[in-house]
Amino acid sequence: MANTLITTTQESSTSPRFGIWSHTVVKMGLEYPFLLRAVLSVSALRLAQDESSHEWFLESAVHMEAGLTAFRQLIATGDPNSDEKLQSALFAFSSLLVVQNFGLAVVEQPKDSIEEFVKCIRLVRGVGAVLRNAWEVVQKAELAPIIFGATFVEKPEHGPENQFLASLKTMMSTSELPEEDATALIQALEHLQAIAAEHFLLRSGVGTSQATSVGVLLSWPGRVPERALELMDERNPCALCMIAYMASLLVSAGSHWWIEGWDKLLHDAVVPFLPSALAADLVHAMAQNRLDTANNDAVRMTTGVVVQPGADRSLGG
Repeated sequence: MANTLITTTQESSTSPRFGIWSHTVVKMGLEYPFLLRAVLSVSALRLAQDESSHEWFLESAVHMEAGLTAFRQLIATGDPNSDEKLQSALFAFSSLLVVQNFGLAVVEQPKDSIEEFVKCIRLVRGVGAVLRNAWEVVQKAELAPIIFGATFVEKPEHGPENQFLASLKTMMSTSELPEEDATALIQALEHLQAIAAEHFLLRSGVGTSQATSVGVLLSWPGRVPERALELMDERNPCALCMIAYMASLLVSAGSHWWIEGWDKLLHDAVVPFLPSALAADLVHAMAQNRLDTANNDAVRMTTGVVVQPGADRSLGG
């Protein structure tokens, strides 16, 4: 079980987060049954992927449903803020719930990938809500490296300009969308620009020291206005471009089994809703993410030189 949870984060043995999933969270689960259910759920889902087993897939769902029931009962009958250890357990549970929901679609393709991805975004926002209540406790507890992995100073000018996101912003600014919709989309996109820039810097080895790519990328849902989420549900083309692009960034962040394949799922789901020119731009941008990641990894491993995202690699460049 511990080994399965370790693969949830793909952390190296030298990472401060390695021991959290292999030891701390499992130990906490022995004290809090709802958290243990989440641990078992994610472990079963990992086995479902490894063994292509629908039985393990169902086992994962059963454990998480039991954990959610206990979680809701706990919230309804008591004050979780009165117990510091419980606050940490609630944060760990909500984090594993996110992993499990992302992973469900990886193991068995959902009927509606857009709906499932937006659901995952909302669950990540739920983690933020739990963390806001428990911030003072968690930042001093054994789980602190997890939250610091998503901490960075957001600067719009930080990192190289992303041409696709810049053109998408121009499209939003000049569209005939209602002002409320345009404002919500632009706000979501500006945060995505900053987060994407930090992600590329981290992949290049020059980003914020404590942050991780996945942690930084998953900080985006908490910055997305509610109206932007509604526009994703309504299949607004610009909103759909953002989530498809986000999925490609997540996949490019490293080998995380619970994220693998989400870029293809959203590519296939989103493209039919887009005008042909916008679809072509999105497909190119998503492919560029994969290329930049592959080139950066290969070049850094052999020479230590970093290839800037989107750089011209032609001989005449």
